[in-house]
Amino acid sequence: MSENLFKSIYALYIATPANTFYTATSGRLEYYRAPESWTDNFAVMQATSINADDMFRQAVDDLYFQVNVFSSTRATCWSLLEKCKALLHNATLTVTGHYPVLLRRENQVPPMWNEQDNLWQATIEFRLKLQAT
Repeated sequence: MSENLFKSIYALYIATPANTFYTATSGRLEYYRAPESWTDNFAVMQATSINADDMFRQAVDDLYFQVNVFSSTRATCWSLLEKCKALLHNATLTVTGHYPVLLRRENQVPPMWNEQDNLWQATIEFRLKLQAT
């Protein structure tokens, strides 16, 4: 299930015409961990809570995922966070095998210095409800 969810998020991200989040990250959005060659202005998404696929057969279940944005400057990191929110908050996704779902922003963490990556990092968490068709 998570593969289908992230495919639908990525499809929204790369939809044409290009959105400002896609443009600002130069098309660099990856699942879980970014390639080491990405050194500035990119995003990483990951599930923060997810159930096995068979949990979504009859009931509506909550799912949370987050997007982390990275930049060498704090101001650009803020900008990436706002562009991500503009793209995904209240967006409707079509996930294979599930009814259409609405994304909602739940939390966001402002840019903080990430010593491990030597970049500014900000996080935005989204919530959605899934039900299998």
